[in-house]
This record gives sequence, C-alpha cells and structure tokens, in this order.
Amino acid sequence: MTPDRLSEIRALAASSTVDRQIAAALLELAEEVHRLQGRVDELEDNSRVLRALEAAGVDNWDGYEDACRLSID
Repeated sequence: MTPDRLSEIRALAASSTVDRQIAAALLELAEEVHRLQGRVDELEDNSRVLRALEAAGVDNWDGYEDACRLSID
C-alpha cells in the first residue's frame, strides 16, 4: 500500500459520510496492511542478503549448518 493510498483511506475514515464503525474498521485494516507490507519488505531484504551470502559461499563455512538449525528453533 502506498503512502498516498493510506492517506486517502485515513481521510475517508475521518469523513462524516462514513459510518463510524466502518471507518474504524477500514482504518484498522489499512494500518495492518501497511504494517504487514513493511514486514514483507524486511523479509525480502533479508532474503536478498541470504542469497548474496550463499552465492559468495557462506554455506560452505564451518558452523553454517549449525546456524541454520538454530534459526529454525
């Protein structure tokens, strides 16, 4: 969700033409989508870093398998 779209939703939720319960739910949903998009972006960044490390051979380093097991627990 773009910042502009989030602003539009906030403005709509604040308008007097929208039922208050619907407005509150809409705003809550928009905020959750925004939060989750940030988390997805973070995970995609982490994935790119991991792929780059693996391409550089980090998966052949001593302790790599141990670190992978620790990250699952």
